[in-house]
Amino acid sequence: SIMKAGIIAAGEGTRLRADGISVLKPLVQVNGVPLIERLLNSFRRNDITEVVCILNESSIEVKKFVEEKSFDIPVQFIVKSTQSSMHSLFELSPFLMEDRFLLTTVDSVFQDYEFSRFLKYSQSRHSVDGILAVTNFVDDENPLYVQIDSKNRITSFKKMEQSASVTGGLYIFSSRIFKERE
Repeated sequence: SIMKAGIIAAGEGTRLRADGISVLKPLVQVNGVPLIERLLNSFRRNDITEVVCILNESSIEVKKFVEEKSFDIPVQFIVKSTQSSMHSLFELSPFLMEDRFLLTTVDSVFQDYEFSRFLKYSQSRHSVDGILAVTNFVDDENPLYVQIDSKNRITSFKKMEQSASVTGGLYIFSSRIFKERE
């Protein structure tokens, strides 16, 4: 089962600012609840026991927000600006080395039942190093399209529409992925 989760929230929020939204992305509300709070509550309800979150230096307000609320789940923070989500993942890696872990972007929005089904599905797939949630719901000005074969294996990622599916922002990884860095 998945016990630890990593949240990537180190982006600059440039697209939000361009649209005139000054709130930090993790604190943007969906149905009255900040994105980071939605994630942590969902994690707790689905038996995630530990969380590590990477923020950039200008997002200390998010750390303060989480520390002032009680989520009944321990959350550690890494405060560091990174070049990309991949760099953020490698900054999280020392905390996620034990076995399999959940990785998510802070702006992943999903229903609890979808998240539960994703976690349950991942429990039967220990032979693979990565599982990615995909969706056919596209509400992003810069989606990453996913090509999938008949066995639900990802064959490619594309910036242009080539399939009905896009990345959903939820990943289950084996810690074996960090060996790719060496």
